[in-house]
Amino acid sequence: MLILSLPSWQEMQTWLGRWGQSTASAAQEFSNTLTVPINAASAATVAPSSMTAPVAPESTPPRLLPLKAVLAANPPALGNRPTLPAPTVTPLSPVALSSASASNVYVLGYLQNRPECQLATEIVAAFLTQQEAVEISTRGFDSAEALYASLTRYGPAESKSDLTLCYRYPEDNLYLSGVNEQVAVIGKAYVHDEQTQWHAVVSAERLRDLQLLYPCLYTFLNQQLTFADWPPSGTDAQSWLVAHADQVAQWQLCANPTY
Repeated sequence: MLILSLPSWQEMQTWLGRWGQSTASAAQEFSNTLTVPINAASAATVAPSSMTAPVAPESTPPRLLPLKAVLAANPPALGNRPTLPAPTVTPLSPVALSSASASNVYVLGYLQNRPECQLATEIVAAFLTQQEAVEISTRGFDSAEALYASLTRYGPAESKSDLTLCYRYPEDNLYLSGVNEQVAVIGKAYVHDEQTQWHAVVSAERLRDLQLLYPCLYTFLNQQLTFADWPPSGTDAQSWLVAHADQVAQWQLCANPTY
């Protein structure tokens, strides 16, 4: 038979006290083993050895000034700029005119066997003479063939003409088709009746200087020349101009006052 001997109350208190101290000591040692590495790692994370405090720059970079302030402080020296020569303006030279058209005298040719055309030519010649810009003369021809030959460069020099108002279509179309490269019809018909049309025809050599030197005269022949009555009434050019003052006033309307 086994007999157990229990410790006394005093011995149990002493033993428990010792066990508590050893447990606290062991717990402290265990805590030390955990907190030291954790704290060290935290310290390394928060303040790693590679992080250094910012270093102040040795000098402050210069501040850029606005361009307006720079120019105001240092204005450019205008006097030092190179002086460019003044541009030379060369006027446009007019198109060279042929020797045949160098004169300002315009010869108006007409057919002697067409009295209405002859009177119309004399009326226009008197009107243009009043403008005092070009000198006008008239020359009669006895045939349409001779009249249109005088407008070309191959016509006899002593019987040349520059302009005619006697081109009657379609009757004269045959004559004009033979010299169509050396003459030009100006504008539309200045008279258009039921059967015929009357046109102004100019030498090709004279057409160029009409357009360049006498633009108002060209406008008159191209747009303004017309007759309210046809055939023209009266017996002479001056009486017709006086009797048709309203139409003459329309002839004088031109943007360029110089014929």
